[in-house]
Amino acid sequence: MAFPWLYLTLGVAWLVAGLAMLTGLVSGPWSSITLGETPFSAGWLALALGLYNLVRWYHRKGLAQTRAWQKAQDLNRQNILKNARQAGETETNPMT
Repeated sequence: MAFPWLYLTLGVAWLVAGLAMLTGLVSGPWSSITLGETPFSAGWLALALGLYNLVRWYHRKGLAQTRAWQKAQDLNRQNILKNARQAGETETNPMT
């Protein structure tokens, strides 16, 4: 997804909607779902969607940081190898 902030926005919006439904601030025929003969508040579904979107946002944020770190490590490793080759060293493993 091109807009990772969208996960955060949707997560917060769903959490606010879910809390509003559960606390009774918002009511209507759509705020209650019937599963069989058991009434079920749609607020719980909204909370679940909010938490799901927040987890997706957090995961994408962490993944981007990990990729940036890996890219920096690869560039550093390439620079070490290039400097070693220019100095005429025969060892190609920069970690030893």
